[in-house]
Amino acid sequence: MNKPDLIEFKLHGVRALVTGSASGIGLATAQRLARSGARVAMNDLPTDALAGAVGDLKAQGFWVEGVPGDLSESAGARDVALRSLEWLGDSTIWSITRARPARAHPYPRRTSMPDR
Repeated sequence: MNKPDLIEFKLHGVRALVTGSASGIGLATAQRLARSGARVAMNDLPTDALAGAVGDLKAQGFWVEGVPGDLSESAGARDVALRSLEWLGDSTIWSITRARPARAHPYPRRTSMPDR
């Protein structure tokens, strides 16, 4: 059985900010958007991995820009958003990928069942 071809999306004119884009799902998202014609602002912590990912896509002729910054604090998130919008203009896609592991118990544990 043959695998179906992936649908080719045409995203020329679309502008996107992708967080966590130095590796993993964030990088795959940024690559896919760029290859489909979107203009992509790539965010992650300021590391060589982000610079390398941006450099690789630029070398392939894609319209990408690195926007390093820490999103764990509101001031950092605001700075990244403003710098991204400055480069992108109006953004039509915001892709937020979780970069840190979830807590072992993301919801409070119940010690008893509620009364009904």
